[in-house]
Amino acid sequence: MANEISFIASAPFMLLLLLILVLLEVSMAFQVSHGTSIATIASMNSSSGSITGSSHTLSVAPLYAQGFGKKPTNQVPKSMEVPINDGNNDTSNNDPQNSDPLASMSDERKANLFQALLRDLQVEGTPVLGCDAKAVHTMSAALWTTMAEVSENDEASTICLVMEDIPIGALRAFVEDFTVLKTQERLMVHLPELRRLSVSLLGKGVGPALIVEAGPRTKQELEEKKERVVACGGNFDEAKCTRALKSFIDRIVVHEQACPYTKSVDIAASGLEARGVPPGPVGYRFSDASDACAAVAVFWNCVCELLAKPQEEISTIMLSLPGVGPGILEQSLF
Repeated sequence: MANEISFIASAPFMLLLLLILVLLEVSMAFQVSHGTSIATIASMNSSSGSITGSSHTLSVAPLYAQGFGKKPTNQVPKSMEVPINDGNNDTSNNDPQNSDPLASMSDERKANLFQALLRDLQVEGTPVLGCDAKAVHTMSAALWTTMAEVSENDEASTICLVMEDIPIGALRAFVEDFTVLKTQERLMVHLPELRRLSVSLLGKGVGPALIVEAGPRTKQELEEKKERVVACGGNFDEAKCTRALKSFIDRIVVHEQACPYTKSVDIAASGLEARGVPPGPVGYRFSDASDACAAVAVFWNCVCELLAKPQEEISTIMLSLPGVGPGILEQSLF
């Protein structure tokens, strides 16, 4: 792919990206064409449910307008409940299909149960947001932006994100990978804000929806957040960070020829015209986010921007995240 993205961050953040980038493999099953309208994600308005960016919008809207916000007249019928294996019976016979509690349910029953669960969430006051993401980058941008919103809240909070155009398998892969990530203590030491977050499939995967939850911040977690915010607050100037990044690229990438196709700090992909790749501008992006979810959301925002624009408009993005990892240390501050 002609467009590329680079970023300046810490080792823990790079390890975290290994989790989210592995989802790119899943995208082969449902990638959209380059010309499809793709979102640029920057922030989510929790009251309206919209996720907006500098030039594009990914529709994320409350589903009560589609009837999911109305209190159901009856409880979920017994026949629609998700069967749960309590371990007291042996009906699986080692058949992988029987290990799936939804395997015996018809599509109609799954759809009815899915809508009933969404209605229940609305009745409980849980925000239920519909998202029109159709590819792995827009899915990831919406998910991590939602997780950043939940992570920012010090109180316990829950959000349901419905992605009707994303296969259940891709959502399940995200849930499983995030769960595995939280078991990696060597990584979680550097990402303590992720400990209180959890992501799960609504109704064990009865429909294309994820539940993002966060427990209330403990006293220790509040102190950790305060330390990060105080260390980063007002210390990172975007103009200074961009100048420093350009200086680094000029010294290492251009003059030391780390990339033979970069001849200046402003234009990339030079000399590739014969291969059908025109040169294009280098975009410099900045975020002083110190929260892991917010930083990852910015990363996917840049991915969406690259894929939404032609090579002639932007060929590369250099993303600076000075508030992540070592960036909050005193010797790292400008």
